Amino acid sequence: MKTAKKLLAVVLALGLVVCLSAMAFAAEPGTFSLDVKRSADGKTLVATLYAHEYTGLTSGKATVTYSGVKLDKVETGVQAKALENNDVNGFTFEKNLKTPGTAICGFHFKEAMWDAATFTEKASGDEPLVIDTENFDIAVFYFTVDETAAVNDITVDLTSKSGDVKNDPFTGNYHATVEVVTTPETTTAPCNPCGPGTTCPGNNTCPGRPCQNACESTTCCCQQPCQHRCVKTDGGKETGDNNVIAVMAGVIALAGAAVIVTRKRK
Repeated sequence: MKTAKKLLAVVLALGLVVCLSAMAFAAEPGTFSLDVKRSADGKTLVATLYAHEYTGLTSGKATVTYSGVKLDKVETGVQAKALENNDVNGFTFEKNLKTPGTAICGFHFKEAMWDAATFTEKASGDEPLVIDTENFDIAVFYFTVDETAAVNDITVDLTSKSGDVKNDPFTGNYHATVEVVTTPETTTAPCNPCGPGTTCPGNNTCPGRPCQNACESTTCCCQQPCQHRCVKTDGGKETGDNNVIAVMAGVIALAGAAVIVTRKRK
């Protein structure tokens, strides 16, 4: 009896060790991630949804919300696309982009996410199927940055299943504050053609500038007509009129002198 109890105790102990060992070496559940890269010029964003070593994953639904950016297109990832036409274990991807600011995408495997060795082993075709299960890109989202927005925000909420079992939900977020560059207003300094450090008179006259021609029409401060007048030498009468009178007086004087000379000679 005592021997039987000892054997039973040994069996229970071995069973417990085996269970604990299985738990210790069980594969950790897979993970998801959202990787966002900005272009060198800062005008575009590329967001990629990854599954990392998610063996057993069968389906999922991703809801992408965004602001400060414009969604240009959504494509199946490189790894997922390699399975689209695979007969052994295909991949299907669907999207709904009808609502502005939101993109809804769904995916499912024909079988499930396998490990890399199983994909290569079971794949049909002449060439081996090599799938990077460590970085399995499910979908890629392409955005154009709104240059007037101060914040670029992209959020992915993902629910998934492994068979009939719901996996832990995943949320990935990209949030970037952008420094908005504003062009300063340019102000035009008031023109001052009368010379640096001087103030043009209110009537736009040009101090010290002589007339070059008879009452020449010129421009001065801020391209306004000059208001100065030609210098007068007749006490108020126009110089041109005095010239005519002077010529006539001279002619009369010469004529008188000629008459006097002629009389004297006779």
